[in-house]
Amino acid sequence: MNATDVERDLRLAHRRQPWLPAPDAALLARVRETLARDPRAKLHLHDLLLAEGCARGDARALAELERVVMPKVKQAISRVDASAAFVDEALQAVRSRLLTREGGGEPRVRQYTGEGPLVNWARVASMRIALNVKRAHRGGSDEPSGDLDEPLPSASPELALMRANLAGKFKTALQDALATLTPADRNLLRLHFVDGLSLDELGAMVGAHKSTMSRRLAKLQETLVDESRAALQRRWGIRSRELSSVMKLFSQRVELSVRGALGPREPD
Repeated sequence: MNATDVERDLRLAHRRQPWLPAPDAALLARVRETLARDPRAKLHLHDLLLAEGCARGDARALAELERVVMPKVKQAISRVDASAAFVDEALQAVRSRLLTREGGGEPRVRQYTGEGPLVNWARVASMRIALNVKRAHRGGSDEPSGDLDEPLPSASPELALMRANLAGKFKTALQDALATLTPADRNLLRLHFVDGLSLDELGAMVGAHKSTMSRRLAKLQETLVDESRAALQRRWGIRSRELSSVMKLFSQRVELSVRGALGPREPD
């Protein structure tokens, strides 16, 4: 799927359903950016236009969002806290965060890239917002710890020194590695490592068994280690032999690294 074909198909979708907004230059630019990052991405064009209509405040689009998406959002929120008062409060927070401009910025629903159904993106976003609401009720939570800045008792002095010298480079390399993942995969890591959702809860969100989620998370962690190693070699020319021991430590603490890199903040 190339950008020219997507632009054509978006205009066709608008002509078939004129209540959907016509794609403007800003939307087409975001589509080109998405495809530049992942040329194989299969975009959900109807959902892209629906999200754009909601961002523009179109009444028909907002009604469709309430009819199709918000019931699934409500189910996701109820997994955080099923009490009626909490669900109502979190639903209002979701509508406010996703559909209104904050500080002169764009409505956050425009962060939806079309990579996956809008309902799935909204469920992940709403789960994070609900967790933030829950934290606010508890009076906040601890910041995630940094990854390589904390010592490992088993590390030798030489290895500890090497790790300290590479700490800043590792953080940059990890950001490079995270950028190779899809938004859905980054959100999956964030929900598990930052927000503490269990494998059962993640599986319920995406319709998969917890064993499937366990394998998927393990594969993502493996990818982060491999891509971080490649970034360290590409950016700074660090030789594989020099990296082998430090990368072993890094692979043992991917969870802390991801927590430090991804949390806490709102969804992509």
